[in-house]
Amino acid sequence: MRYQAMVVRSVPKLILIFFLLIFFDSAFAQVPVLKREVSMSLENASLEKVLIILADEADFNFSYNSKIINVDSLVSLHVENSAVKDVLEIILDQETTYRVSGNHLILIKEIPKGERDKKNIKYEIKGYIYDAESGKALVNVSVYDPAGLVAALSDSMGYYNLIVPTKYEQLNLFYSKKNFYDTLVIVSPSDQSIDIQMARQYPGYDVPPIERIQPFTYAPVEEVGIVQKFVARDQRVQAENIDIIETRIGQISIWPNVGTNLKMSGQVENRLSLNILVGYSAGVKGVEVGGLVNIDRKNVSGLQVAGLGNVVGGTTTGAQISGIFNNNRQDVKGLQLTGISNVILDTMRGVQITGISNVLRGTMHGWQVAGISNFTTESVDGVQISGISNYTKKDVDVLQVAGVFNIGENVNGFQVSGLINAARRNVGGWQIAGLLNYSKTVRLSQLAGLGNIASERVKGAQISMLFNYAKYVDGGQFSFINIADSVGGIPIGFISIVRKGYHKIELSAEEVLYANFTYKLGVRRFYNMFTAGIQPGSEGPIWGFGYGIGGQIGTRRAVVSLDLKGTQIMEDVDEQAFNVSFRFSPLLGIRIVKRLSFFLGPALNLHVSDLKDPLTGEFLTNIAPDKTLLWEDVPGTDTQFQLWWGGTFGLRIL
Repeated sequence: MRYQAMVVRSVPKLILIFFLLIFFDSAFAQVPVLKREVSMSLENASLEKVLIILADEADFNFSYNSKIINVDSLVSLHVENSAVKDVLEIILDQETTYRVSGNHLILIKEIPKGERDKKNIKYEIKGYIYDAESGKALVNVSVYDPAGLVAALSDSMGYYNLIVPTKYEQLNLFYSKKNFYDTLVIVSPSDQSIDIQMARQYPGYDVPPIERIQPFTYAPVEEVGIVQKFVARDQRVQAENIDIIETRIGQISIWPNVGTNLKMSGQVENRLSLNILVGYSAGVKGVEVGGLVNIDRKNVSGLQVAGLGNVVGGTTTGAQISGIFNNNRQDVKGLQLTGISNVILDTMRGVQITGISNVLRGTMHGWQVAGISNFTTESVDGVQISGISNYTKKDVDVLQVAGVFNIGENVNGFQVSGLINAARRNVGGWQIAGLLNYSKTVRLSQLAGLGNIASERVKGAQISMLFNYAKYVDGGQFSFINIADSVGGIPIGFISIVRKGYHKIELSAEEVLYANFTYKLGVRRFYNMFTAGIQPGSEGPIWGFGYGIGGQIGTRRAVVSLDLKGTQIMEDVDEQAFNVSFRFSPLLGIRIVKRLSFFLGPALNLHVSDLKDPLTGEFLTNIAPDKTLLWEDVPGTDTQFQLWWGGTFGLRIL
């Protein structure tokens, strides 16, 4: 992992001294090297031998200054599954301590306090840095002392100059540059010149050889636009060079290059971080509060609060709260709350809440709540709620709710929107939309104000105001127009077109219209009827057209149909008005040959007519047969009711 040091620019001396007095002597927290367990058994061995074996067992490197550390002293040690930290407490004397930096363990001794006050505790280290292979000067090499949190970059001539404060009897200087091996130099504290040659990790190449392409790599926070505006270029170069993280109890900063962690703030992980305006750290394990923006190159664990925004390059665990935005390069576990936008380039486990939009490149496990939109390129195992839109490139396992539209791959739950729901493949629950639903298959049902489309199968029901379309419907369809290849249930609507359904043509005769043509379509249990008929006459024909519904039960040889239709009768008069005959007919059908049946049966007619002479007010309808008339009445002055028995017979084709 790489972390970036901060460059301190001008800051009032009193403020800087105050910060240093509070935080400069904070103890470094334990790092992974100290937690590694070892088992050793040695009797009267030199300290150097013990340290070599310990470093080998725990897989770390150790360094020391032989002039101030007596590594020839004898040590006896018998431990089993003990942490490196516990072993060091046994083998080191009280005057010797250590510092861990990355995978390095450095033995050091403090200057006695009385002598420290008499000595100059700031030293100037300068020199030149060269490429060991070509001998050319190396530019932008990071030179730093992790103990003093100071760092510098070499210039175009390879020259560097570093002012190092120290309370130890040695200086630990690290030289780091991308694609070169890190170099550690331990010297006695003094003003001195040190020239360094650095070896390439990939000799003969200016850049590393091409590695296997990964499916996705996380861009560092230094590539985020707002970070490049706030963090100086020198600090971003340090981030590429330095692969070491220090841990401190706390820090206070005003700007990325002005704070208690000095030039190394990008390499320090803090327990408590207070950023007056903008802060730049390696990470946080605890609490971070920023007046404007918090920038953390690696991981954040705990609580992060910012007036404008938070930018995190690693994982985030806990709560992240900001006024405008949160930008996370890797996983987030917990809560994200912001006023405008949350952006995560990896998985979210928890809750995202924003006033405008949530953008997630990875999988969502939990809730996304946005005032305008939620966008996820992977699956959502949870709930998406937005004022306008939810878009999930892959599956949704629980629920999508949007004011305008929802889009997902497979929705193993519910989609609810004000206008449109779209599932590119399957819906395991319900789709409910104010306008339109679309999916390939639907396990339960689709409910829409305008229409539903299922390009494959619906196992439940489709319900809408205007139209339903599905290839296969196991349940029912309820709409003005229903279209399907086949229906296992019942389509109910003004028109139901089922390709593998019920399609019949009937030629029939009745007591009013002697010759009738009727087309029936739908399914046997429920079909629509469109009919037209005529009664020839000497003065002029009586004709009519109508619509009806019906259903059929029985076998292939004999069936019973129950038909109900209404026919507008156009009589031979100058004025036309509402003149409808409602007819209920139970019909018995007998198959004659394969595609031809004969049917007949009685009929009960209710005729409702507003047809009358505008001058005299006399009703003009004259179609009811006198012999079979059962009842006649005029409840008001505008409508006449007539009831009579009749009959129907005819041929059914197809």
